Amino acid sequence: MSGKRICGLALLASAFAHDVGAWQVTQDYRLRYESVSDDAFRDDSDALTLRGRLGLRTDAWRGFTAFAEADIIVAADRNSYNSTINNERTRPAIPDPAGEEINQAYVAYGFGTPSQWILGRQRLNYDNQRFVGSVGFRQNEQTYDALSVQHTAGALTVRAAYVDEVHRIFGNYNPNPLLRQQDLDTYLINLAYLYGGHQAVAYLYAIENQDVPLSSHRNLGLRFSGAALSRDTWKWLYVVEAAQQDDIARGSSDIDVGYYAIDNTLNFKDGAFALRVLFERLGGNGRYGFQTPLATLHAFNGWADRFLTTPRDGLRDMMFEVSGKLGGGILSARWHEFRSDRGDIDYGDEIGMQYVRPVGTQWTLSGKLARYRADRFGTDLDKIWLTVDYRR
Repeated sequence: MSGKRICGLALLASAFAHDVGAWQVTQDYRLRYESVSDDAFRDDSDALTLRGRLGLRTDAWRGFTAFAEADIIVAADRNSYNSTINNERTRPAIPDPAGEEINQAYVAYGFGTPSQWILGRQRLNYDNQRFVGSVGFRQNEQTYDALSVQHTAGALTVRAAYVDEVHRIFGNYNPNPLLRQQDLDTYLINLAYLYGGHQAVAYLYAIENQDVPLSSHRNLGLRFSGAALSRDTWKWLYVVEAAQQDDIARGSSDIDVGYYAIDNTLNFKDGAFALRVLFERLGGNGRYGFQTPLATLHAFNGWADRFLTTPRDGLRDMMFEVSGKLGGGILSARWHEFRSDRGDIDYGDEIGMQYVRPVGTQWTLSGKLARYRADRFGTDLDKIWLTVDYRR
């Protein structure tokens, strides 16, 4: 697949947008360079990839709309990194394989109204995506074959979904069927209530995995967020969340662990400067650690992605972050200390930095790095990303 095909499809979409009149054509492109150096591997990985995403939404007809969206990912050199499908096993993984697939394809009823139903392949993002997300950071998203509903009545919003299949970030051409997609029998229920400057959320996520039955589990949790204090020049924002994870269906009897997070941010002058302290605990009992397999995991427990799977002794993550406006963008720096929940083992620590700058209304430039230093978990790891996004 060549870059010329990406450009050709973009021109075709623009022409089609003119022909179909009020129908909406969406275009989303991302050029990214990613470099990974991991002491566990002989060679480094360096990936230059381009993702093109084109979508079409029909006009509403008696309350119904349809939407379809396709991804095409091309790589400058498919052998310079381990894409998880090219057998470059001497290099660390960068799971952005070249290929194309249908990202979303669904029919919606009442789209954009207080009561909305969607049937088909779709993007699901619940709350901060700690339990259910689309992993939008990667070139190929995680999407779901599902029936979902969202209904808002005053201060209460109800979201629920039945999920039949999850299409993972590793692409349709991955030789491992469990990395391509997994069959589920999953129910998601999320109730959110707004009161003043606060939100209370109760959720039940029953994730039965028919391909990996021992991983089947249920999450039952509460989440509270809002502004604890607000003054003219600063705000104290908080998030408190707790959940219990137990086995369901044919899930392992070892699944019986808890989760909680306490997140506090002092925000000065509407984000001109901010200080954040986050403590997150994913319980572990020595046989099983709290897992969130449908989450946008890159957003949690360090950008180096060292803890995508929670160790059996669990994980405690203490994070400090400072951020502020600089040159029209946002610069942030963070530090993580990782320890086990059981036994208080020093896993290691990580520093990360990120700069994100919008250019106009359609372009975004960003750079990010993560540096994990191991103590008693994994090996030393460094990652760098340089990204250009365009969306219209």
